[in-house]
Amino acid sequence: MTNATCSVEICQKPVDACGWCAGHYKRYQLTGDVQADVPLGARRPRRFPPCIAGNCDEPHYSRGRCAKHYDIWFDSGGYEQTAKFLANSGDNTKICTSCSEVKPVDEFSWRPGMTIKREKVRHSWCKACVAAKAHRRYLANQDKRKDDANKRYAGIRADPQRFLIYSLRLAASRLGLDADLVTEYFESHNGLCDICGDRNVDPTRTRLVIDHDHDAGAFRGILCSNCNRAIGLLKDDSKTALRAAAYLESHGR
Repeated sequence: MTNATCSVEICQKPVDACGWCAGHYKRYQLTGDVQADVPLGARRPRRFPPCIAGNCDEPHYSRGRCAKHYDIWFDSGGYEQTAKFLANSGDNTKICTSCSEVKPVDEFSWRPGMTIKREKVRHSWCKACVAAKAHRRYLANQDKRKDDANKRYAGIRADPQRFLIYSLRLAASRLGLDADLVTEYFESHNGLCDICGDRNVDPTRTRLVIDHDHDAGAFRGILCSNCNRAIGLLKDDSKTALRAAAYLESHGR
């Protein structure tokens, strides 16, 4: 480290840049003269022009006016003439800043959570322009959405258990059933078939399916594909199933 001091006479502060201390270097940046009659540490003046109101030198606040004249301008109705932030304060039309068309204020959505002077504010674009922009963005991002969906599906497909739950939830939504109820039922039964007690999970294929009442549309349980097919061939008739069981027992099965 160096112990050099500021090159300005009488100043013994450590060097910050260009041989000067921080204060003299700042003075040079502001005025171009290190010996200028400007207090050390002075800040650069604001670049905003003064208030546009006549004979007012107060600093800029908003819309080219100081705070006092901005309030006067706003209260006198100047705000209502600004198309970009026009609120519904009695005027029945508004200019869309996108298509430049004059439309009824009902064609402009409210900006959620945004207020000016505690008044609700409408969007500067009409609903048609907002919808058109959203549609263009949707079309422009189609490939990206497909790629993201394929990546998510590949990650799910790589895990047999995760893919099984995913498939059951998807089937539940297609059947109009509660997907959370199906998932809880699956986990509470350890992922086993309600009839044969087999897990029947093939790494390359989902073998557990949702069993539901076709007439009432109610969820009944989770079965393997073989058991679900069997009761379907028996037409969901418990008496026929009992006779089939008795027949098998009579032949030693």
